Amino acid sequence: MKYLFTKSWRSCCLIAVKCFFASVLYSQVETPKSLSSFSTIIDTTGSEPVKVKEFFEPALMMSYGIIRMNNNLMHGFDWMLKSNLQKNRGPKQKIDDIAQYLPTVAFMGMDLIGVKAKNNLEDRLIYGAAAHLFMGITVNIMKNSIAVSRPDRSATNSFPSGHTATAFVGAELLWQEYKDQSIWYGISGYTLAACTGFFRMYNNRHWFSDIVMGAGIGISSVKLTYLLFPLIQREIGLRNQKLSLVPVFNGVHKGFSVRCRLP
Repeated sequence: MKYLFTKSWRSCCLIAVKCFFASVLYSQVETPKSLSSFSTIIDTTGSEPVKVKEFFEPALMMSYGIIRMNNNLMHGFDWMLKSNLQKNRGPKQKIDDIAQYLPTVAFMGMDLIGVKAKNNLEDRLIYGAAAHLFMGITVNIMKNSIAVSRPDRSATNSFPSGHTATAFVGAELLWQEYKDQSIWYGISGYTLAACTGFFRMYNNRHWFSDIVMGAGIGISSVKLTYLLFPLIQREIGLRNQKLSLVPVFNGVHKGFSVRCRLP
């Protein structure tokens, strides 16, 4: 009986992880048109409004991570999942160090293989840099102010997972830019991000709650960027400016000059 209970509990833990990541993917699918009128916040692009439901999922993730800090039940779930993963773990894998950047690479390079992005390269550079900046500031502030020991006891900056946050920033950027072409681009990005989170736990570097919080921070950083920057651009007329980078060489020094033509 004890063996059956342990086995079933282990299965439940793994199912819970799968369900969590599946819900992330499912939440990105568009709601029916009949419901869209109830979820509009503001039209930031002129063609597609930001929806309330887009902020619900990352807010839920971050709430889970915060509540876990003083919740013994969630803390116990972290330990149970860690124990089961480490009990059946093989050699450590370094795939998470690479996979965290792949969605962002795809976000910047998909149009090079003929897949048209929603925004031009200049805007994508701004959006990508801003989203990663928001994420990086948030993650580092939390890591330095909230002392949580890593599962392997190597440090006390476990919360939240920076690798996972980075991966989910890239996944959400990929979704925002290419979802009109095919939802499978976004699903592929989120699959890579989910794998990054899993291997952070598999390598005994993070708790499940670290992964959830990192995912929430990554997604919300992108959504805030796509909400705020079109408004800023509209106000100061950045879209009407013509920017160009021109290489210069004066016989001694090499570099670039930035030319800006105002309307």
